[in-house]
Amino acid sequence: MTRFAFRMLAASLPLFASFLVCASLLPDRSMAQNVSGTIVGMVRDSTGAAVQSVAITIVNEGTNVEFKTQTSSTGEYTAPGLAAGVYTIKAESPASGSNSSKV
Repeated sequence: MTRFAFRMLAASLPLFASFLVCASLLPDRSMAQNVSGTIVGMVRDSTGAAVQSVAITIVNEGTNVEFKTQTSSTGEYTAPGLAAGVYTIKAESPASGSNSSKV
């Protein structure tokens, strides 16, 4: 390899390395989109008061994957990161039995 060719190669390496760094910072458009959502709800008794510590089971009807949580002191529950689909939500409490609905 001649000196001229070696100098050209040495001079182009930093530029090429900079290009690779910049290219690695760009988002990859070839990746599939991840579609997910969150189910948020509240459990209340017949008088409208919030019910705490109710066991909540959320089941994806297509995959039978379950997400379990319980209501907070304000009767609220949250199920984040759920895949798109049809879900059945079941609320169970020793004091008031169980109830379910499809969303």
